[in-house]
Order: sequence, then C-alpha cells, then structure tokens
Amino acid sequence: MISPRWQKMLRDLRIAQGRVLMMVIAIAVGIFGVGSMLSAYAILTGELNRNYLSTNPASASFELDKVDDSLVDSVRVRPGIANAEVGSIVIARIEKKKDEWLPLLLFVVRDFNNMRINTVKHESGAWPPPKGSMLLERNALKVINAKVGDVYGVKTPSGQKHEVRISGSVHDPGVAPSWQEQTAYGYITPSTVSWLGENSTLHILKVTIKDQPLNMMAIDHTVKDLAGWLKQKGHVIEEIRIPPPGRHPHQHLMETVLMMLIIFGLMALVLSAILTATMVRGLLAQQVRQIGIMKAIGARSRQIAGQYLMLIALVGATAVILGLPLGIAAGRGFSRMMAQLLNIRLYSEGVTVWVYVVLILAGILVPLIVGLGPIFRATQITVREVLNDYGVSRKAFDSRRLFTLLGKIRGIDRTLVLAIRNTFRRRGRLLLTLGLLAAAGGMFITSLNVKTAWEHYLQDAITNHGYDLEIRFNRPEPQQKALAIVANVPGVKKVESWSMAPAAVDRLGSFAVVRTYPDGGHGGFTIRSVSPENNMLKSQLLEGRRLQQDDTNATVLNHMSNAVFPNVKAGDSITLLVNGKPVALRVVGIVRELLTPPTAYVSQYTFAK
Repeated sequence: MISPRWQKMLRDLRIAQGRVLMMVIAIAVGIFGVGSMLSAYAILTGELNRNYLSTNPASASFELDKVDDSLVDSVRVRPGIANAEVGSIVIARIEKKKDEWLPLLLFVVRDFNNMRINTVKHESGAWPPPKGSMLLERNALKVINAKVGDVYGVKTPSGQKHEVRISGSVHDPGVAPSWQEQTAYGYITPSTVSWLGENSTLHILKVTIKDQPLNMMAIDHTVKDLAGWLKQKGHVIEEIRIPPPGRHPHQHLMETVLMMLIIFGLMALVLSAILTATMVRGLLAQQVRQIGIMKAIGARSRQIAGQYLMLIALVGATAVILGLPLGIAAGRGFSRMMAQLLNIRLYSEGVTVWVYVVLILAGILVPLIVGLGPIFRATQITVREVLNDYGVSRKAFDSRRLFTLLGKIRGIDRTLVLAIRNTFRRRGRLLLTLGLLAAAGGMFITSLNVKTAWEHYLQDAITNHGYDLEIRFNRPEPQQKALAIVANVPGVKKVESWSMAPAAVDRLGSFAVVRTYPDGGHGGFTIRSVSPENNMLKSQLLEGRRLQQDDTNATVLNHMSNAVFPNVKAGDSITLLVNGKPVALRVVGIVRELLTPPTAYVSQYTFAK
C-alpha cells in the first residue's frame, strides 16, 4: 500500500498536470538542445580524427632540390623515422566553364598501389590513373560539376593548355573541402607531369616519426636532426613544412562552431531550470497550509523537502526520457550534415557514454539544484506562521515603507496600487520571475548579437579589400607591361601591382620551417610589397603607423600575425626567412585585416632588396 505522503504527491501531479507538463517540456527542450550539440561534438571530433589519421599524415615535408628512391630508402632507416615517401605538387588551373578557371592542386604520386603517407581512398574509376588523366577528389567533382570520364582543360605553370580526362575519383580527408577553399585537388603520376610539359623530377620528401608522433617538440627534434643529415649529404633544403600534428585543417573551425552551439544549448537548459524553479515556487505557495498541516501531525521538514525534491526528480527524469533520444537523433543528423561539409566519412555514429551521463545528470540535478532554495524556504515554515498567514509579508522589501509611500501618492488608480502591492507580496517569486525574463531576454539578445556580429565581420572583411579582382601570375612579369594590359581592359577603374613571396617564421637551426599543411595552406606566412600610395587596402590601423615612401627594412603586420608573433607591437624587430635567407624587419604598425592569413607588408624597395 502506498504511504499517504506519496499518495499526496501523485494527487499533486494530477491536480497540477498542466504546470507539471510545462516543466517537463521546458526541461526536455533544454536536454534536446544540449544533447544534440554534445552528441554531434562527440561524433564529429572522433570521426574527424579517425578520417584524418587514417591518411597517415606526414609529420613533416621537406622541399628539396631532388628526391630519388635511394634517398628515400636511406631516410627510412634513420633514427626516429617511421616511414618516408617521395612526392611532388604542381600548382595548376582547371577550366570549370568556358574561360572560367579554378585553382587546381595536383599531387604527384610515384606509386599509387603502395602509398604510405598522405594516402587517399579510391572511390571510382581507374586506379592508378593512366597517363594524360587524373583522379579528382570527390568533393572537387561537385565544385566543378564534373563526373568521371569528363575532359577538362588544365593549365600548368608552363602555360600550355592540355585536355585532361578525369579517370576516377578518390576521397582525401587530409585536405580541406574544395568548396571552402575554391580549389580542386587532383592526383597524377610522374608520367602525366611530363605529358603536361612540366619537370617530372620529384622534390618533396614526406616523413613520419616513430616516437610521440603527435608531440610537436619530438617532431621538431627529429626533423632538425634529419635536416642536418640531408644538408651534410649535399641536398638543398628549400623549405620544411610541419603541420599541426594530428589535427585536420578545419578542425579548429568545427570545434569553435560546435562549442558556440553547445553554449546556446546550455543557456536553454538554464532557462528551463529557472522556469522550473518559478513553477515550483508557485506550487509551494499554493500548498503552504498543506505543509503546515503535515507539520502539525508530525511531519519533519526533511521529509516534506524530500517529497517535493522527489517530485522534481520525477519531472526531470521524465524530461530526460523525452529529450535525450530526440537530442541524440538530432545530433546524429547534424553530424551527417557536417560530415558532408567537412568531406569526411562517418564510420560510426555511436555516442560515447559520457554524453549520456552528462545529459542524465543535467536533466535531473539542474532542476533539483534550482529548486532547493524555494523548497528549503517553504519547508522551514512553522505551524504558527501558517496559522498567521494572511497574505502580505511585512519582510518583503520593507513593505510597510513601500505601502505607506504608495498611500501618500494621489491620483493613482487603486487597481494599479493593488497590482504593485501584489507584485512585492512574494519576494522570492518576484526574483525568480525577473530571473526567468532576464535569462530569456539575454538568450534572445545574445543570438541576435552573434548574427549581427558575423554579418558585420563579413562586411568589414569586404570593405577592407577595396578591390574586386586579384590576379596572380605563375612567374614574375614586367610591371609596366602588366599594368598597361590590365588598365586598357574596358571597365577597369584602377590597377595596382603587388609582389608576394612565401616566408617562414620559425627556424630549426639554419632551416626555414613553415607551420602549415602539405598543400601550403592553413598557417602559411606571406610577405607582400605595397606602394605607400596604396588605396586598395583599407584596413584599420590598430597600432603605430602605415608604411611611408622612404621606409626601408620596415613592415606593417596584420593582426593575424599575432598567431606566429605573440605579443608583437610597433617598434619590435622580427626576423623572417625568405628564399632561405634571414630578413630582419622593424615593425612600424599593426593593422586589422579580416579573413586574411598572416601577412607582413613592406615597401616595394624593401621587397626588391
């Protein structure tokens, strides 16, 4: 037989079923929001790592004058080296439509059937690609709207246009999605490189290390040792590329977006908890006399509090049962959508145990915690206070002074005075109501602020670049000739000439090191020349001054350079490695430049020197 107090709890559930249902829905919505984002975070971080690490990404890539099989065999037996492989990269363009070209990065593979480092997975078509054809990354097929068997025009630095057949497709989770970078990725053999009119000599040595392959210090130590050995053997090291170990190029971006969504989910959960506390407070206010009667017949405060806490726990558990499966299902759906955007394959949609534990605890403990205050205060009331309860508490915001002041004001409708008096009748309920409205308003304003801030960010990025088109030549061209050709094109209002070159910011001994991925993007550093009269870069000056006509060995950094030069400020000196040579520059200013990689701007004279 059920004891009387539990019978009372069940009766309370029946009587206040509308209020209880609202509490269940509110908590379930919070659990749904947090659960969907937490499960997506757990799935995507695990699968992104799994996809990226399955390619056996290179710990470092050495750009040398020449790499042959004998050198690769010698490197493989070096101390600390797990594996080594030769490769190359050709920067080209592919004709997406008539006279519409897209950057094309061609990865040259010596032996497709024995790939060891930066591997790709064959999806369709020929394997390996025949001479005069290429495999295209599956995401790039969508970008150029192509299919296996199509023929596209391809131009390499030699300037010749060749008709290249897409003989198959591959999946390469080691590169950023083509649609994000607006770059197509192709995979060809050395014989195809010769057919395209380029030098087929392979010049990139890729290595992985044995011990602590995800430790940057261990990688640096092994790479420095190998670089010294290569130099002793007479090889010229143009550049060393060391990517962030074990991290996909866009992993940081994905984690940032998911974390922001998780925060919004937590805000929804807090909002639902405050709503629950408000409703519990209202329910307890209606049952003050019942609490007094239970105490009069011998009930203890602890027993009464336990009864109401059990009621909240039951509401929370019901909300978890409703919200958790829906949240997990939504998280899996969101993961599938993000997997397409990130160009990864979901091998498993399983959610780790810690996600379930966090959601169950959040759905039950959060409402219990916020309900402790109202329950504690309500159950501490004495029988005498219940018998003397006539509505207005004299302790509520010093109500005697407030009501006296209201009574002295003339010309106010008595109904309004009564409404104000009732507003301050229950101080705790008033605070909870204000907290609920404040949390809801804060969440709404936060979402609007994030939306508006992102739109302003994109608009500022467009405004900073006061030009419509940037043309990059495959090789240096005479400045006056190029300017004259472009200036004579109908519709061109203004044209400026810039020069640019890759630069390294780290050094291992005397070797240039770039903290970037094998494709040369995501983390590279660039040095650019601009004229002092430049009107096309409208970046905001944060510190110092802009470049002047007579500046020599001076540079202006964009604010993204803080990632590689922490705490740099105007007046400091920095050293870059350009074409293997150290270049000392004095920082005269720092500008805010959005959606642009780390860049050092110098005068045309300094760049030429």
